[in-house]
Order: sequence, then structure tokens, then C-alpha cells
Amino acid sequence: MAHKKPDPSDSRIGKPLGPRIIESIGVLEALPTVPDGFDPNQAWTHAYRIWGTHGYRMFQNKNMGCLKIHRRPGPDDGRVALEVRKELVSADGIVQIIEAELTCRDDMLLTPMSWKVTSSFTDTEGTLVPELSTRWSGRVEDGALMHTIDGNETRQTLRPHYTCDWCLFDVVQRMGQTGVDDFDLLEGLSVIKNNHRLRPLENHQEEIAFTAGPLRCVVHVGRGIVPHEYWIDQNHRLVMVFTGTVAYILDEEAEASAKQLASELRQGDVYYEY
Repeated sequence: MAHKKPDPSDSRIGKPLGPRIIESIGVLEALPTVPDGFDPNQAWTHAYRIWGTHGYRMFQNKNMGCLKIHRRPGPDDGRVALEVRKELVSADGIVQIIEAELTCRDDMLLTPMSWKVTSSFTDTEGTLVPELSTRWSGRVEDGALMHTIDGNETRQTLRPHYTCDWCLFDVVQRMGQTGVDDFDLLEGLSVIKNNHRLRPLENHQEEIAFTAGPLRCVVHVGRGIVPHEYWIDQNHRLVMVFTGTVAYILDEEAEASAKQLASELRQGDVYYEY
């Protein structure tokens, strides 16, 4: 099949993704309603559609999968459980599934103390391929990161203030106006990246058609390929996250959309450009 080309009448996006670009392209019509009694400090579940662009407003913009995060505070023990499931859909309906279970301290950085992660793949029939699965785990003991994969354990020194990329989806919802300075990031719960900070931008807000009030922005600065803009609504929900040409958008249909896309690709009903 020949590769598609952009329509000459199409226009380039020409700048980093943000809420107004998502609105103008028509990526979604509305955000999910706020659950009764929503409190970012209590239990919640967010599902995000993973969406990407090739740089044009109409050419090969596409759903790429789903990220689902469930926060579950412990019974007054100062701990929070975080459950993560990420599905990335690729050619022919092959899906990578990343699942993680974390036990975290109930503090500002939702500091992860121990975790288990599994990465697996389905084939073009939607069946898991066991030989492609990878499992790793980690824990923090006496200021050291103990990382275990395939039975081999490594030890790395870890500074006291740290978190991971998935925990940041929780952190920014509870963060005050002062931000958080000088913490380390466990990218993918495996690689230590130093000298990160989160900074709310008081004068950087957007008001778009499908939000009841302006969205406020938190910027992430540091080493590594991580989300760098987090957009939070008036109810303290994280509703959009941007990393270069990829967006995470709060969407009740995110899981269903990812499964539908994988099914269509397996059947050959849609064209999916990379």
C-alpha cells in the first residue's frame, strides 16, 4: 500500500501542542463530567486517550492507545497504592501492555517505595505472546534503589526527594502554587534522572469551549523524555498532558477506543501510518 501524503491545502501545526490546538483540530468534543465528591487526595481513577500528530492539522493525527491510573489511599497507614495500565497500539493491531503496581508514601511527591512492572505484547490476533514479556521490580532501602530484572539485582544511590513519571499525574493535582524544586525522577521506574522541578504558571491559562472555566498549567523541567506540560481544570483534575507531539487527554472512552483501533487494524479496515 502506498504511503499517504498530506493534502496541499492542509496547514502545519507549527508549535507545541496545547489545549487550544486540541480544540481547533476537533480531537474531542467534551471532557468527562466531574465525579461526585471528587477529591485529588482520595481515591480516583483517570483514563487518558493517548493521541499523536505528524505535524499537520488533518494529516495522520491518530489515537495511539490508553493510559489508566487508579489511586487508592491506604487505611490511615500513610501509604497510597497506584495502579497503572498503559496500552500502546501499533501496526497490524499489535499492542504493548504495560502494567504497574506501586506502593507510595502519602506525601507531596507520592514517593514510590516498592513496585512491580510487567511489559507484554499481543500478536496480530490479539493473543499475548509470553516470550515477549518482561518483568521487573524495585524497592528503596536505606537511600538506595534496588532494581531486579530477570533475577538480577542492581543497586543505585538515590537522593531523598524523588518520584516517577506516572506518580506525577497525581502530584500535579495536589500541588500548591509554590511548585516542587530539585527532585529526581525514576523514568519508567528504572532510570534515575536528576534535577527536576515542577512550576505552576500563574499567567499561563487557557479557556476553551468544553471546560467550565480556565485550565491552569504546570510545567515540568528536567532531564529525560517526560510530559512537560500538565493542564488542570477548576476541580483540580488533570485533564490534558503534553509531551512534544503526543497528548494524554482525559476521556471516558479511552479504553474502548484503544481496543476498537487494535481490532480494526487486525482486520485491515483502517490505514495506520508511522
